[in-house]
Amino acid sequence: LVLTVLLPIAIGKAIASSGPGAKNVIARNGQGLTMISNLLLITTPLMQISLSSARGVFALVPVVDIVLAVAVTAFIHIVLLLFNLLVSKLLGLTESMTKSVVFVASGKQLPMALAVLSFLPASVGDKGLVALPCILGHFAQIVMDS
Repeated sequence: LVLTVLLPIAIGKAIASSGPGAKNVIARNGQGLTMISNLLLITTPLMQISLSSARGVFALVPVVDIVLAVAVTAFIHIVLLLFNLLVSKLLGLTESMTKSVVFVASGKQLPMALAVLSFLPASVGDKGLVALPCILGHFAQIVMDS
């Protein structure tokens, strides 16, 4: 994880902090850089899902299991939202800070989950199949939070 998550973040931060020239380039090309970043983030689950789909693994998953995965991840997200709301209120945060804390602290990160999954041994199971609840949960979060 240090090589696949922490090191790229550190390199990006170092480049962004290297001087006013870098900050200007980032400011001018912010939208394009964001699009590239999102495209690269999308490719990770796409590769894992595509490999599993090609092997026919998803055909073995009952629809009930998929619905249960979405329901469980939605429930966990609701619990985290409520917990973070309670903590924010107990800390006496302003309404705008409470909204920020609740949504940011309650969100699970799909790229981080997939990075962790990529390091699991093959004995855990098909990585695309294991990633499925993470991806479905991420989509459920997006729908719920919007």
